[in-house]
Amino acid sequence: MGHWQQALGILIDEPIISIYLPRTGQARPFRLLGQHVSAIRTQRQSLLLELSGKDALICPNHPEQIWQIEPREPAGKSLAAAARLNIITLRHTATLLHGPEIVLADRASALQAAPDISNLHFERTSAWHSVQSQPDLPISVAIQQQQIAAGIGNIYRSEALFLAGIDPRTPVAQTSQAQWDEFWDIALLEHPQLAQLITAPALSDQHGSQRWVYQRHSQPCRRCQTPVEMVRLGALQQPTYFCPTCQAPPTSLTAAPPISLFTPHYQQRSA
Repeated sequence: MGHWQQALGILIDEPIISIYLPRTGQARPFRLLGQHVSAIRTQRQSLLLELSGKDALICPNHPEQIWQIEPREPAGKSLAAAARLNIITLRHTATLLHGPEIVLADRASALQAAPDISNLHFERTSAWHSVQSQPDLPISVAIQQQQIAAGIGNIYRSEALFLAGIDPRTPVAQTSQAQWDEFWDIALLEHPQLAQLITAPALSDQHGSQRWVYQRHSQPCRRCQTPVEMVRLGALQQPTYFCPTCQAPPTSLTAAPPISLFTPHYQQRSA
């Protein structure tokens, strides 16, 4: 991340004239226009772009992500499908390709020290007590909040929830502490800073993927052959993949599927 931190330094103090955050609930946050990047920091597993107002952009680290930084292009240039962030200043264009979705956060909150899961002494019990203040929050959203724990991404969230047998839509209030602990046992074991990913199934798809559910929407579950589903939850509508059979939903979820679930299979099954 240090290389990108240095390269992005040319954006500092240049007014933002356009910004695009695809795959989030705020694709074009107009309040950011006219602000400038005031500082760029590495914070645990993320690159943090502090803005001159009250906002910050949190860019989780990912081995496949690439920043394209070049002189400002004429308006109208199309973005690649893999774009996660596009910032245009008076002189430059910076585009982040691949990796997890960007988080637009309050700067003061982003700068607060969140527990880092790459720390072997990550205190999951304290994190558990923190999420109890939001009992209706889906567990998949709760575990990815930066103030709860830094360093968990979409891949590990989907994979660890699958291996723990937890439906991602389960409200915090219907999640036991034992399930919470089991999730973190798996997530910490998988985390690249702690150990090699060892939970991959023996089978792989045509692209060599070794994932259980991540980005396998509509494909058969590797355990039970039920089609894998995808749900978008939370303000940022980040995708989580799951098996509706291996990750049985709580009774309260089977009566009325959430409108954010884009899987006809589930809707038909629950009708």
